[in-house]
Amino acid sequence: MPHEVMIDLIDDPTFLMSDYDPQAGRTHSVPVALPTRSKAARAVVLKRTVLRRPVEFVRWVIAHELAHAHLRNAGRFPGDDPEHAADALAAEWGWPKPAGWGW
Repeated sequence: MPHEVMIDLIDDPTFLMSDYDPQAGRTHSVPVALPTRSKAARAVVLKRTVLRRPVEFVRWVIAHELAHAHLRNAGRFPGDDPEHAADALAAEWGWPKPAGWGW
């Protein structure tokens, strides 16, 4: 991940990252920072069950979700699909979508 992207996320007081353990019958409140006048809040929430997946998949999911946060859930250009944009950015950072995960 490029240094400027890490700084974009780390230095943003409206960016939060958390995890949760999904259990039947339980709810989870997603922590979200208060937005500022100039920026919406950003959050990445990962299910702990992702750790049961192959390491290549875990790395890609984390990179993909951080790409969404960096792109503020938008595309790289007008009309760009946010999912494709996050996939492409994660791949640029060195974590392409693993083969066999084409959902």
